[in-house]
Amino acid sequence: MFCFALRKSFRSMAHFPEHCDLSAVHYHSRMHEEGYKTSTLVRLTGISPALLRAWERRHALLEPRRTTGGHRLYTEDDLAVLRAVQDLLREGRSIGEVAARGREALLGLATSAAPAPAVDSEPPAPNRLLKSLVDAAIEIDGTSVERTLDGAFAALSMEAALERVILPAMSEIGRRWAMGEISVAGEHLISARIVARLSQVLAAEAPHDGPLAIVACFPDELHQVGALCAGLIAAKAGYRVRYLGAALPLEALELVIVRLEPQLVCLSVVRRTLLEVHVSRLGELAKRYPETKVCVGGRGAHEPSCEIPASLHLTPPGGLASLEDLFVSWSGQEIGGR
Repeated sequence: MFCFALRKSFRSMAHFPEHCDLSAVHYHSRMHEEGYKTSTLVRLTGISPALLRAWERRHALLEPRRTTGGHRLYTEDDLAVLRAVQDLLREGRSIGEVAARGREALLGLATSAAPAPAVDSEPPAPNRLLKSLVDAAIEIDGTSVERTLDGAFAALSMEAALERVILPAMSEIGRRWAMGEISVAGEHLISARIVARLSQVLAAEAPHDGPLAIVACFPDELHQVGALCAGLIAAKAGYRVRYLGAALPLEALELVIVRLEPQLVCLSVVRRTLLEVHVSRLGELAKRYPETKVCVGGRGAHEPSCEIPASLHLTPPGGLASLEDLFVSWSGQEIGGR
């Protein structure tokens, strides 16, 4: 993973509360009156933009309004309908069966199922969400994973959800897997669900113009969560992001650089041995294309035991904010009022 500045140990989980019921997290429902952007709805539900549009057009389940620029803004009712749809799909119903109920019936179902929020209710603390992901890995509970991700993105900003919940949870799950406390199946379940959610968010967040960034994993590296986090930060910094997935061979990377001429290449590596095997060749590749910044991050790149070629850039300490600042400085453009 791109672990950035997550150098603190997450080995002690003893102070986490025992109970974390996230099935009725509605903290993001105190939303801005203007509505939810598509990218926000994707973060909250994990439903792809294409599927949102299909459910709107084909089944009339959603009724977003349009901004003057033509962008969709979804309502609180739209979010409630989607929650009801997801619950029914998890029960094994088909989307056709669900859609046949109609929007009003689904909205009524969502309203009747939602408990009234306590007046003094507080968003779930990041450590509770973190513990829920770890528990879900232990129990191999996919429903709990989805609910916890819903809760994290509802209660926290994208950066906080990544840095305070998802990345440390993956680190803790990996540690417990190595100790035999979490099964391979549990680790794979969590990884697959998080990769799917972050991929959907990235598809919704990435701008359609601006400098191009290529994001992928080191050759032979299969852990994708950190690379996707880096892609999300690059998108927030104004880059058009093309995510090329796990284990990208260097030959394929060079072909991409030649054809697409990206301004930024960002590679994630978890296993330090992979960094040692490939870093020299990667440095030579980067040297041949000086107009492209080649950045390397992840747990395997922290305190490397091998020499890092001068043509490569390691991710800075300071967390996701520092990484965003670095990407913005390389983009040569003003992002978000900077």
